[in-house]
Amino acid sequence: MTRRYKIKITKTREFVSLFNGIFKLSPKEIEIISEFIDMAAKLRGTGINPFSTEIKKKVSDNLGRDDFNTLNNYIKSLADKRAISKTDNGYNIHPMLLPEQVDKIEFHLIHE
Repeated sequence: MTRRYKIKITKTREFVSLFNGIFKLSPKEIEIISEFIDMAAKLRGTGINPFSTEIKKKVSDNLGRDDFNTLNNYIKSLADKRAISKTDNGYNIHPMLLPEQVDKIEFHLIHE
């Protein structure tokens, strides 16, 4: 049986949540990576890595955190879960989690 659903996604957090069965992120990790994804979109073409110290400070402020260094624990966890990957300049966000790179998503469920 085939079922099709149309879901209107208006926020990055909603988009990331669609893939949580793959990445198994906590609600706080979803909130944090969503903020980094939004920052990455704003920084596109500038050469600034969204995981730089300067941007981590902005993300921390946006999330209402007092100390941006607390994000490092979440960044490590996101890397361990392969939602982000380490590069020479910082980290890259997994392409699957970037909403602007997707027009349509199809899920195929396989029962074993």
